[in-house]
Amino acid sequence: MDVSDSLAVRFRFGGEFFKDGKILHYFWGKAAMSYIDRDKISLLEVVGRLRDHYNVHDGVLLHWLFPGKELHDGLRVLVDDKVCQFMSDSIMDSGVANIYVEEPSVISVSDDEGKGTYKKKGKAIQEEDSSSGYDNDFIGDTCSFGDDEEAAEILKKFKELKKLKKGEHATLDDIILAENISQLTEYLAIEGEEDGTTYEESDDEESVEEVGTDGELRRKPSHYRRFNAQFSVPIFEIGMKFSGKEFKEAIIKYCLANRKVIRFIKDEPTRVRAKCDWQHCPWVCLCSKNSRTDSWQIATFIDQHTCPPRMDNKHVTARRIAEKYENFIMANPTWNITRMKSTIQEEMFVDVSISKVKKAKAMVIQKAFAATKGRYERLYDYQLELLRSNPGSTVVINKEDDVEPPIFRRMYICLNACKEGFIVGCRKAVGLDGCFFKGALSGELLCAIGRDANNQMYPIAWAVVDKENNVNWDWFCDLLCRDIQVGDGRDWVFISDQQKGILNAVEKWAPEAEHRNCARHIYANWKKRVQ
Repeated sequence: MDVSDSLAVRFRFGGEFFKDGKILHYFWGKAAMSYIDRDKISLLEVVGRLRDHYNVHDGVLLHWLFPGKELHDGLRVLVDDKVCQFMSDSIMDSGVANIYVEEPSVISVSDDEGKGTYKKKGKAIQEEDSSSGYDNDFIGDTCSFGDDEEAAEILKKFKELKKLKKGEHATLDDIILAENISQLTEYLAIEGEEDGTTYEESDDEESVEEVGTDGELRRKPSHYRRFNAQFSVPIFEIGMKFSGKEFKEAIIKYCLANRKVIRFIKDEPTRVRAKCDWQHCPWVCLCSKNSRTDSWQIATFIDQHTCPPRMDNKHVTARRIAEKYENFIMANPTWNITRMKSTIQEEMFVDVSISKVKKAKAMVIQKAFAATKGRYERLYDYQLELLRSNPGSTVVINKEDDVEPPIFRRMYICLNACKEGFIVGCRKAVGLDGCFFKGALSGELLCAIGRDANNQMYPIAWAVVDKENNVNWDWFCDLLCRDIQVGDGRDWVFISDQQKGILNAVEKWAPEAEHRNCARHIYANWKKRVQ
């Protein structure tokens, strides 16, 4: 598909919109890319592509960001096909349409009268709807709470719930009978007053040891949250806990996600201060070591930016570029450096040098090359496994002569199922060709392909060699002719691309066979000569 005929769409889903003053943010979400044919653009097509990456629920809203705008003033709702077409027309050929997914809000009400009861930090908190004029006396206490089996089951689950460690999912039923909610609320309040904490704060790892008035050592629960590294955009707050070097990595991840330049103006063994590099920007975050818990906590935090997005971020190093685009470079090792630089500038919003881009790509290629070390040592295990699972197969491995330690030279594989299927059900016509490997390792793949009864390609045998020459083709054709019982080649046809090694090998091992040339290669050769 031509690039100009497709619309690049970046879906952002699984997050939430947060408003900080006049600035709108989209936190905790993930991103995925899709390409849609501009001629087929429609709301149904957009939702269908979104379903490839995300489970779309009923009532979900899709917003697209107008080019050159920010979230607070550039979001437009995708309501019909006409808006989708307008979005496609607004995005240039090299642009990307950013679509944000907003999940529907779910509000749970504890009873029918708008009066909800919930528990937080060991206290029972009640919220009343001031607009409600209904009488609440119908709840009453005529029902015996101890005799109600359903209420007893709820209390039993709640007791089990208090034993859960922090961070596990609760299993307490969301639906509570209205006639039992008042008694359950009292029970929650009493239980909270007994130990001064709720099940969410009962983890000993987050507690602080203190000496009581009677001289005994007691544990005081900690009410501060621990940093969650799984968020795509880190969120900080006063008292948030970190471990080791986690704080600095979180700050760097934050500045890369928000396109800000943040410097560590103080980096000491007991405290680290991060400040925005813009001269008059008040954003600052101080994390110091807590002497009582031996953990790091945020002591000072001003979450306000007055600086514009920066393209001179020094935290965008070659290592971080390699980490971000590792999978794409591995799948596309021939990715052009210039296009790679423009992609980094668009997605990471930083103007990197060509040398840094080359270094990042070299790091990924080197990592891929290092990952292959030790694999060739298990080739003989692979050979034995193929022979065990496919009895009757031909698997030949050659190594370099008189070289220690052994060095791989070439390998031939012809599975018995492919061999028997070709002999019984296919015509006596074989296509021979070779191709280069694309990746960290060099080499070539030699293949023998047939045609089945449905006129589809049928793999017969293949080999891995260092290069395509007379010696390797002679070795490959020798083993192939033995496996498929070519004999002297009578009634057989071989098709190739006029490679001299193939011509000589077929003439040697199947002298009576017909040898024909591939029409596509003949046309390519004529085209070169005409030009």
